[in-house]
Amino acid sequence: MSYYTTCPKCGASLDPGEKCTCANEKAKEIYEAGGRYYPVDGYITSKAGTMVPLVGIPQMSDRKWQKAAERNAIDNYTREHGKPPESPETALKWQRQKCEKT
Repeated sequence: MSYYTTCPKCGASLDPGEKCTCANEKAKEIYEAGGRYYPVDGYITSKAGTMVPLVGIPQMSDRKWQKAAERNAIDNYTREHGKPPESPETALKWQRQKCEKT
């Protein structure tokens, strides 16, 4: 006697009365890159004829990146000097000089 059923579409084991949700869910393939895992959005064929995954890696705009770098420089400057910089440019210049020394 079987106490479970099997979904004919995906093969999942289902409890009595349970309905499979595989038709509602789009299973995404996962790709590992640099120790992180990203969803595969599709594939393209390279010039060499191999299939290459299109990976959904989150992107950041240049403006957002620059603002984050500015906030980071201000935080580092304040931590090092015990007071905020006179301007964001002062903090950025200080941080660039500090990075060049190392």
